[in-house]
Amino acid sequence: MSFLSNLFGYNRPGPGVRPDEPRKKGAARWFEILGRDLGSFFKAGLLALLGFLPFMLLLSLAIASHAVIFVIAAGVVGGALAMPQIVGMADTLLRSLRDEPGFWWVAYRRAWKRNWKGCLVPGMVCGLVIAGQLFTLFHLRPDNDNLLMLVVMLILGMALSVGLTFYIVPQLALLDLPFLQLLKNSVLLFLGYLPRTAGAVAVQVVYWGAYLLFYPLTTLVLPFTNFWLPMSLSLLILYIPLDKSFHIEETIRKMRAEDLAARSDAPAEAWPPAPAAPLPDAESEIAETAGPETDEPAPAEADEAPEPPVDEAPEASGDETAPRA
Repeated sequence: MSFLSNLFGYNRPGPGVRPDEPRKKGAARWFEILGRDLGSFFKAGLLALLGFLPFMLLLSLAIASHAVIFVIAAGVVGGALAMPQIVGMADTLLRSLRDEPGFWWVAYRRAWKRNWKGCLVPGMVCGLVIAGQLFTLFHLRPDNDNLLMLVVMLILGMALSVGLTFYIVPQLALLDLPFLQLLKNSVLLFLGYLPRTAGAVAVQVVYWGAYLLFYPLTTLVLPFTNFWLPMSLSLLILYIPLDKSFHIEETIRKMRAEDLAARSDAPAEAWPPAPAAPLPDAESEIAETAGPETDEPAPAEADEAPEPPVDEAPEASGDETAPRA
């Protein structure tokens, strides 16, 4: 019954969860949000899988025909079509991680309309890189003298691509930034939180490695687990760096409080209020140096500060905008 209410109804905080109760950590936290929002994860993941089908079909055609033109088509067309749905799923997962209740479809549709244009270029770039790497991997010749070195380089390159993508996608869901700024922030976060980045990438490697190892049997479970299962674990690992760098929850709480105060002061004829619209961008210093995971405030921006020591995490500069609700 709980699953059916999650699948078709309103996402509420679980029974017995007080607003001031400390959040669980690790596996307990994952099972908590899974038990509460599994229905939303499944629906968002299914839409992401449907959006990813053109990429998979074009890449399969490229591998079967050995034609590079289909690799380009998979990256440009398939990546552009897949990224809005991937970002929509990430928005659903991030809302669950910050314990934000609401009707899933209303929030998903609003996030999709707000983000789809900004997802096109990142989708094309990420799609081209990943499609090229997979195409090359499937066309390595066993008799190549440098086979081992090429395989290692490809694996490292794919790990880098996946790690950067998992920082680009949440920023697309939360911020209004040009692609080069998103990429710069992602590189800084990738290096600054390298242990967490490695953990997030390892989740993807294990999940998709198991999918390929037991293929084609795994195609039976792919519609149910698809992208939401590995992404929920990866974003759980990366959520602390993202929140520390961009002050996601603090900024959104302030925005909502200001919005509520403004509405409460509106004249009576203005009620009921209009349907919720995306919150306006606010210029605030939300990207700070991602230091060790403590509650102490981080140093100033990386653009103004000298290069940080090796043991400190660099800044992810997103000071041009603020997290969007």
